[in-house]
Amino acid sequence: MVDAEINNQMAEINGKLDLVLTYVDQQRLKTQEIEDLVKDLTIVGNDMFKATVDELDQQSVELDTEELRQLIIRLIKNVGNINMVVGSFESINDFTKDLMPILRGMAFDMIAKIEEYEQKGYFEIFKNLSQNIDKLLNVAVMLTKPEVINALERTTRVITSLGMDEKEDNKSLWKLYKELKKPEIRKSISYSLRVIQEIQKANTKSQIKSITN
Repeated sequence: MVDAEINNQMAEINGKLDLVLTYVDQQRLKTQEIEDLVKDLTIVGNDMFKATVDELDQQSVELDTEELRQLIIRLIKNVGNINMVVGSFESINDFTKDLMPILRGMAFDMIAKIEEYEQKGYFEIFKNLSQNIDKLLNVAVMLTKPEVINALERTTRVITSLGMDEKEDNKSLWKLYKELKKPEIRKSISYSLRVIQEIQKANTKSQIKSITN
């Protein structure tokens, strides 16, 4: 009975030892794989370093190892700042993703508004303005001349100061005829007729030009 119990304990111990040996062997294999990987990386790193040195030498670039060491130290010291910058880029990326639907909606609204303006003919108005900008500028220049401004000021002042007067304006034909005999009245009427004639001539020339074009 005692021998059987001892045998069972020995079998249990042997089983645990097998598990331990299996675990140790697995760890050995992993360690070996890591060592092989380190060796491969070391070889690749050495080759890359040698190739880089050769390339720098061919390009006549002198590498200051002290400056390189200082750069590495600064990078290590500023790992926190670098992480902060990377985090900022990630935040900007997230913000851009959130902003895109808004911008897309604004673009659709703008397209709809442009179509609405086009249907209302606003773009045709702008087109006509752009085609006739020289003429509009000429009109603006003419209106800014002192003599034109003074004439407009006098005209508006007289019109606003005078109103329809029953006695003054209810004249008979004979009184009107007598008014026409006055030199200043004849001069004003002649000037008005000449202006009307010149405007009519300019309109006729413009119509002929548009037909020929």
